[in-house]
Amino acid sequence: MRTVAWPFKGGRVVVDLEVPTRRERATAHRAHPRRRRWVRLVVWGLLVAVVGWAVWLVVDGLRARHELNAAAALVSQMQRAGLSGDVDVVDAHLATTQEHARAALDATHGPHWSVARWVPWLGGHVDAVQATSEVVHGLTTSVLPDLVEVSGTMDPATLVPAQGRVDVQRLAEAAPVVTSAAAGVDSAAERLTRVQTTGLVGPIARPVERLREQVGELAALTSTAAKAVTLLPPMLGAEGPRTYLLLVQNPAEPRATGGIPILTRLRADDGLITLVDQQTAAVGNLREPVVPLTDEEMALFGPQLGSYLANVTLTPDFPRSGELAAAIWEHERGETLDGVLSIDPVALGLMLEATGPVTTPDGTALTAETAPTALMNTIYLDSEDKDDRDEFFMGATGTIFDAVLSADWPAAPMVDALAEAARQGRVMVWSAHDAEQERLNGTVLSGELRGSVGDTPVIGLYVNDGTASKIGYYLDADVVTTTSADGTEIIVEATFTSTAPPDAGTYPRYVAGDGRNTEPGNIRANVLLYAPTGGVVREVQRDGEPIGVHSSLHDGLQAVGTTLDLQPGQAKTLHYSLQLNHPNHIPPNLTTTPLAGKGT
Repeated sequence: MRTVAWPFKGGRVVVDLEVPTRRERATAHRAHPRRRRWVRLVVWGLLVAVVGWAVWLVVDGLRARHELNAAAALVSQMQRAGLSGDVDVVDAHLATTQEHARAALDATHGPHWSVARWVPWLGGHVDAVQATSEVVHGLTTSVLPDLVEVSGTMDPATLVPAQGRVDVQRLAEAAPVVTSAAAGVDSAAERLTRVQTTGLVGPIARPVERLREQVGELAALTSTAAKAVTLLPPMLGAEGPRTYLLLVQNPAEPRATGGIPILTRLRADDGLITLVDQQTAAVGNLREPVVPLTDEEMALFGPQLGSYLANVTLTPDFPRSGELAAAIWEHERGETLDGVLSIDPVALGLMLEATGPVTTPDGTALTAETAPTALMNTIYLDSEDKDDRDEFFMGATGTIFDAVLSADWPAAPMVDALAEAARQGRVMVWSAHDAEQERLNGTVLSGELRGSVGDTPVIGLYVNDGTASKIGYYLDADVVTTTSADGTEIIVEATFTSTAPPDAGTYPRYVAGDGRNTEPGNIRANVLLYAPTGGVVREVQRDGEPIGVHSSLHDGLQAVGTTLDLQPGQAKTLHYSLQLNHPNHIPPNLTTTPLAGKGT
């Protein structure tokens, strides 16, 4: 120890300092190399441990990726085999797929992964990798076995009527297993939605996003399958006979969900489907609606919506159309219906791609290509006799249904045809049984009026004929939606075109129109645009000029209507500016009237 004194004015301060002596400094100098060696050893040890830990993660990550890719390839093979009905291939690949999934799960779990979860930035990547392996393992061990078990039942061939009868008992037995599988897929999809991919490196983020998309698609399929095996048995008469009214809508005279219909009565009993009879839609035409209409419905569609069966599809809400059609039918025919179905000539043409050509009672050959035109246009050009036209239409549709019910066709193309028709809005189903309708709601078959699906806004654009003729066959539409950069505005550009030839005014009156509503050959279209939930239509322009519109509310959605008159070959564009009540960057869904041509 050394004593140090500092003088200052008025005295001095004495401080004792701990200053090493020369001997102490020499001793310390000799000790430092040993301490430094230990420090270096610890540092190098930690570095080796960290590098080893990182290599371990990388090696296991690469191994997991290999195993997951192998599992995905096998699942794709199983899917193709399942769709083609090759159950043996599905069975053969199941165990191997599960082995790959288990190996991927093992490779992404362990103490080194647990430590990595706590490392800033790295933790998000670990969560994404582990979620991927957990979801794939869960799907292969819990869901795939269930789907394999019922793969024979879910084969499209199961839905092919054998001697006109669908095996509804087999479908009913598969329902619990399919429902369980659908719940498992939903759980996996929900797990993936919780994984945040923002900020992750591409090689991690992209596979997670791809898996999320694939599982989402699988969830939609299994949900549809679960609803099908639950709904089809009772709806096809497994629990007692059912009677349905089928509306064969004709877009040549457009209505919001299709067109003016021809009526077909169907009977289903223990899976056996029969066509009972057919007639025109001239049923009702009553003084008053058979059930009360809302003020909104009266303002938009008038009393015939609920008093004349030919006009029940003026509303874009098909469940309401079904309810009204059933009420009118019961009032006029005294028969209670179990449901109302809808289809159109374009859908019938798609079905002919599976059945092959048919010949109508009058000897006309119909193919997938010629049937829609024959039913929506040619017959009206060739015959001015209403009874002849109705007889041809009913005879043609009856012949097509006979071909479908004969079951002399490959299953997969028919399923594809019906699925495509449903996506286009050309096949819809309403059940008079509340529990069944609850399951139909939200499906592609429901045809319900909606302003949103989850967070996705839904915009509706519908057409009702104002010409009172079949000139609507020549109406075409092209619709484009654009969302503003800030997500608060949606622009809808709808261009309507008459593809009628210049001499359309000389066509038979039933096609060209009688001139009371507009000049013969012109198309008069009453166009309704429905804003999404919480949206407001701020402005409507026609060919760049602001116009006035009729505005109303319908089921809580703003609906604006305008009338277009189109001369042959003429096009007009409606421009809608829609304001949202909060920013939304999700592209909107668009639901439209399925027109006779390419439609919207």
